Amino acid sequence: MLFRSDELLVTSEGKEASFVTNLLSHHLLTEELLDRGIIPRGGLVINVTSGGGYNVPLLTAPLNVVDPVRYNGVAAYSFHKRAQIALTNFWREKYGATGVDFYVMHPGWADTAGVRRSLPRFRKLFAPILRDAHSGADTPIWLAATRPFQSPGENVWFDRKARSAHAYPHTRLTNESGRSLVAYLESHLQGANTQRI
Repeated sequence: MLFRSDELLVTSEGKEASFVTNLLSHHLLTEELLDRGIIPRGGLVINVTSGGGYNVPLLTAPLNVVDPVRYNGVAAYSFHKRAQIALTNFWREKYGATGVDFYVMHPGWADTAGVRRSLPRFRKLFAPILRDAHSGADTPIWLAATRPFQSPGENVWFDRKARSAHAYPHTRLTNESGRSLVAYLESHLQGANTQRI
């Protein structure tokens, strides 16, 4: 059961809903599939992030804000999307020898319901360059079909090219890492009534 407070949506377990949707559940599902060998050698994981992740550094503290006074849905989304980038690169390092490929990509700014609802001024200003669903789907389909080489380190695929995961210097300024992110996610799963696969 969920309850609503302005934009904030909190699960019955006391977790912010977009944190669960964008990050925690995805982490749990992917780790379980890998643990059980359901994603075999030659398998593939493609995470779809967002250009919104370029605006913030990796920080765990803002990932699960359940206080209505402190909650900002746009900021939460950005922090989740930055965390997806870090999580994918963590998996590349951790599982690279298993023969499973991990990519993270963003589709560019698309004219989605979320953009219409949360960023109306942005949408109006950038309407001529917003993409449709077909344009946004090009890169993940291409990644799945071609499995291009990735150089070590953080990168994000965009328009069929590996790009830097950082557009601004301030997003590199963090004491967090993929390892601390995973520890944070695991702490939210401990003691939770999660149905393991």
